[in-house]
Amino acid sequence: MREQAGILRSVSSPFTSEVSAVIGVNDGDVRSLLAILSGADSITGDLRWMDRALCAQVDGDLFFVERGCSPRPAKRICAACEVREPCLEYALANNEMHGVWGGTSELDRRRMRKRAAA
Repeated sequence: MREQAGILRSVSSPFTSEVSAVIGVNDGDVRSLLAILSGADSITGDLRWMDRALCAQVDGDLFFVERGCSPRPAKRICAACEVREPCLEYALANNEMHGVWGGTSELDRRRMRKRAAA
């Protein structure tokens, strides 16, 4: 279980179905493990927004661009997503260092953290 938890922590959390397929557990178990790893008070309550995320309906690679590539296509999807705010809150609370979350890139979130610390 500890090994699976390490794998889950390194994988983008909105893509629970993909994670489920890779490690062979159901989506609910993945969400529960992610909630536990993120320190969520309620295993299901805090992460239910992920089921409604538009990013879960498209290729996950779009949200994890390689250095030098533009995150704009992912940000456009996020702009239309109903769960953009909780997604960004999750990314900031969990110090997500990779990928587009809540319409922000790694650089955007780094800047937000610096402004908040100043």
